[in-house]
Amino acid sequence: GILITAVVFIVICMLGGLFGASLANLINVIVIYVALIACMIAGLHNLGGWDAFIASANAIPDSTTAGGSWLSLTGGLSLATIASYFVSEPGNRISTQSNTQRALAAKDSRTARRGIIIAALDTIPVCFISAIFGIIAKIQFPDVPTAQAMSIVITSLNPFLSGIGLAGLWAVNVSSGVALLMACVQLVCFDVLAPLRRDKTKPVAKSQSRIVLFVIGAVTLACAYLATDIVKTILLCITPAFFLAMISMMYFPRLLKKHTMVITQAVAYVFFFAWLFIPAVKAAFPTPIYVEWPLCVAVFFLCYIFDKEP
Repeated sequence: GILITAVVFIVICMLGGLFGASLANLINVIVIYVALIACMIAGLHNLGGWDAFIASANAIPDSTTAGGSWLSLTGGLSLATIASYFVSEPGNRISTQSNTQRALAAKDSRTARRGIIIAALDTIPVCFISAIFGIIAKIQFPDVPTAQAMSIVITSLNPFLSGIGLAGLWAVNVSSGVALLMACVQLVCFDVLAPLRRDKTKPVAKSQSRIVLFVIGAVTLACAYLATDIVKTILLCITPAFFLAMISMMYFPRLLKKHTMVITQAVAYVFFFAWLFIPAVKAAFPTPIYVEWPLCVAVFFLCYIFDKEP
């Protein structure tokens, strides 16, 4: 499955480029919503309708982690857990290369700010749909792992709807993967190789970008098989610095000074590699992200206070 997905990513990018990636995203958003809504309705129908769903959810013997109702907006999770989501998730979403590149490619700063807000609002219905899938899975398959809840419910439907639902889930991966792959190719080709290339003609640049695309795709595939946990840890730990950069550039540019982001990112990398290679640091801070966030925020505002160059 990973290999087939990687091939699809590379083919879309190689044949369509940025335009192909944009078209794929547009089509995939439609596929995702149609598939998830259709499968959610079918899943509720299998339970006997919305009223039966409510009754079954309230009858689940083991309640949520905080002792609240499965249908409560706030009772199912502790306040600390909810706060942690609000703190961590904006950083994870805004700081990805694909989202960063889209924002920076907007025609003006106002469009970039609106685009991020609209994209965030666009995900809200999916969050509620996913929660309903999770409760349906808890009712029908009490022992299913949380990460597999949606796919298990979808595959329990009739073959036609199962196919549509799985296509919707795969569309999520395709949209994310294609956007990230094209963003990485652009970053390498335009920011690294273009200044070094003597032949500036379009055919040479096109051939070079395809080679870079294939190499990055192969490296990504290898990481997916061999180093998933390492890559996740690295991305998680460098997230705070990039999040502060994007938010300040778009919404609070007055907070930025000349050396702010260089110093903030340098501190983030220094701490991460210290945590990675020094056992004492890893023992003191088992989860580095909880140190990275306050450290980066503190450095960011210290630069604002003491850096005199705007």
